[in-house]
Amino acid sequence: MTHPTPLITSRHNPLFRQLLAVRREAGRQGLVLLDGAHLVEEALAAGLPIQRVAYTPDFAARPAGQELLERCRQASQLEGPLPRGTPENPSQASSTLVQLTPELLAELGETVTPAGIVALVSWQAQPATRFWEEADKRARQAGQPLLLLVADAIQDPGNLGTMIRTAVGAGAHGLVLLPGTVQPGNPKVLRASAGLLFRFPWARLTADELGQGAGRRGMAVWVAKADGQQWYDRVNLCRPAALVVANEGHGPTAATQVIATGSLAIPLAGGVESLNAAIAAAVILFEAARQRRGCQSLV
Repeated sequence: MTHPTPLITSRHNPLFRQLLAVRREAGRQGLVLLDGAHLVEEALAAGLPIQRVAYTPDFAARPAGQELLERCRQASQLEGPLPRGTPENPSQASSTLVQLTPELLAELGETVTPAGIVALVSWQAQPATRFWEEADKRARQAGQPLLLLVADAIQDPGNLGTMIRTAVGAGAHGLVLLPGTVQPGNPKVLRASAGLLFRFPWARLTADELGQGAGRRGMAVWVAKADGQQWYDRVNLCRPAALVVANEGHGPTAATQVIATGSLAIPLAGGVESLNAAIAAAVILFEAARQRRGCQSLV
């Protein structure tokens, strides 16, 4: 990479403080800080607007690092002017790529061994109308009935990230986050999901909004519960369905139970009362995938 970039060495640098603030906000302002080359590559593949990229000199010295930084620079140019920084630092304000000392970059990262690159990108939930359009489109392209995973007040970021990765792997067509669910821009969510949510339809909806959208599409809304009415593998999941998985400590919210078609239970042995939310989601999602391989499409 032949383009010179400034080197930031102070924790008091305004740009470093901005990046640190975004990390702490975990996506609440429509911005997320991505830690590591894999997440940056996923963001590029999804076409997310690149705002800033910070990296260490060692990262830039590697051929793979140079290639990724050049892709980031080119992508940022396609997005038009970047937000201006502080007037007293015009050179840093106008640069998409900046270098940080390893010590500063380690403060921005989440991993034990810093990857050498972080990127600030614009990313936020889709409007409800667009979410439904994209989820419906995915289902049509797959030749399958619509299948959604619904996270109901899932507060553990590792659980949510694992649920996202599982939903994509099981062939679901979209994700709904109900109130009380952790921010998807949380660094632990992004890492556990491997960045897959960047290219997967998702939206924050209320239970009422979910119920209305499901009703218009003839979808069943199945809620996973330890004391569910039916075994999960005895329900017809070949029809359009939304699978709701809740916080295992508190169970599904009252608002969700109002819109539910019914509840599903996973039979457990050995005195185990319940499964981890991410495990429960995986069991039911892959049962839906199994059924759909053997049933005629309803689309």
